[in-house]
Amino acid sequence: RKALALGLGCLITVLLTYLLKDLCGRSRPHVFGGGTWVWGGPAKGFRGGSAWGSFPSAHTTGAFALACGLAWFYPRGRGLFMMLATITALQRILHAAHFASDTIAGMGLAVLTMRWTLRAKLAGRLIALAPPRARAWWLADADEPSRGESQ
Repeated sequence: RKALALGLGCLITVLLTYLLKDLCGRSRPHVFGGGTWVWGGPAKGFRGGSAWGSFPSAHTTGAFALACGLAWFYPRGRGLFMMLATITALQRILHAAHFASDTIAGMGLAVLTMRWTLRAKLAGRLIALAPPRARAWWLADADEPSRGESQ
């Protein structure tokens, strides 16, 4: 269940991220000299390619979505997970791939989306919609010996 919940949360987060990238159409720092930026909107976002996909940072969003999900299930590792995600965000800024606001927006989007996904228990609802055989397989206890194994 944990893997399905993490995967579902990350998938929803990434889909929202790319939708925002295309709707905003913000230029990357290296596109225009001197650190200026331009909002191109959907006209640039849907057709402008990577040069117009700065906001929000997908790398940062993915890293923080995974870190937030892992911290939810494994709270003792929260510091490590968040530190690694923060390093990802800083690396995106240092390599002039994103502005700081791109990474901050990515952090917020990831944390909010992952927490919503986990609190809404979407993974459990998805399992409940599965056919009975698939549901039984997914919910099988790992401690029980499977068919064909000697007891």
